[in-house]
Amino acid sequence: WDGDIQILALSADHPDELAQQLESLDGLGDWSEIRSAGWRSRWAFQPGRSWRLLLVARRGQTDWSAMLAAARKRLESCRGAGPPVGNSSGSVRAPGEKTDVFVGAASPSGKLALLFPGQGSQYVGMLRELACRFPRMHQSLALSNEFSRTGDVLLSDRIYPRSVFTDRERREHEQALRETEAAQPAIGAVSLGLLEILEDFGVRGELAGGHSFGELIALRAAGRINDRSLALLA
Repeated sequence: WDGDIQILALSADHPDELAQQLESLDGLGDWSEIRSAGWRSRWAFQPGRSWRLLLVARRGQTDWSAMLAAARKRLESCRGAGPPVGNSSGSVRAPGEKTDVFVGAASPSGKLALLFPGQGSQYVGMLRELACRFPRMHQSLALSNEFSRTGDVLLSDRIYPRSVFTDRERREHEQALRETEAAQPAIGAVSLGLLEILEDFGVRGELAGGHSFGELIALRAAGRINDRSLALLA
């Protein structure tokens, strides 16, 4: 995560408290101040509180004043609906801006389950954006490269091959990744990388399940096997 996207997370027991917290963000100026405020807010965020508000800001794209105005409008509309009786979420985009505001009310219900896919869900370039930004994904790919059985071609090169410009070459890349000896470890590598990125952000499932090969990744998510065992089994 290079910091070009910031999540500001606010929580309170009453919407008036959230409104006050929004007011405290009014004076932010440059991106470094927004980034620091984002870090402090995520550190203090308490998901169990009755009211929660998330702001998603993008460097060089977000109109900060417009986003705060959208946040106030969204919060006011939720507050006007009366006491929270369930989860309420939604987004408000400032015109022409890639900014989002999300409001949640009442206590979260249910548990978080992680469901992992099996063979057949793979595709060339899957989760490329994460591979470009997060060392965790690099580590997972490197581990899978060590144990995969894809001949002279690295598994990571099957997932992220060189650029091609014809349909025939694209089909060849898809076919190479579709082969079982590549498809299963590829799904395992990117799923493990994604799982560990989520864990770094504090997201941990209370339940885990998987389809076919995804059952192995679910075992890793449940703590029954480690990363190396997953790579060996793949």
